[in-house]
Order: sequence, then C-alpha cells, then structure tokens
Amino acid sequence: MDGSQTSGADEHLQLNESSLWQGGRSNRLNPRAREAVPQIRRLLLESQGLDGAKISAAEKLAQDGMIGIPPAMPG
Repeated sequence: MDGSQTSGADEHLQLNESSLWQGGRSNRLNPRAREAVPQIRRLLLESQGLDGAKISAAEKLAQDGMIGIPPAMPG
C-alpha cells in the first residue's frame, strides 16, 4: 500500500522514553516525598477545602518535597 487508501484510524504511533529523550536515565525522586505526603494529606483534610492558609502550606510542602530533583528535565 502506498498510503492512499489509509486513514488516521489505521495508523499507530508509539512514543516511549527513548524516542522522546536522549539523555541517560537518572533518579529524580525527591527523598523528602515520603515524609511530605502524610503532612500534605493532613493539611488538606484539616482545611476541608476552606482554610486557605492550610491549603497554601500544603502546596508549599508539595512544591518543596515532591517535585523531582532537578525540577526540570535537561533540554
């Protein structure tokens, strides 16, 4: 087939890490995540969706304790 009788439904495109990323594998896990998650959960539950100070504190903990290290993939 030369492609003149195919449609988008006939096509299959598979992307994986090696097709999108040329760098090597690295451990980007944040070691603080294990202790941050229960604190974040507690703050969010206590806030009941209404306490902005607790929600902000949970967001700050998530930013500091859960974002991968380094925070962005090398380009």
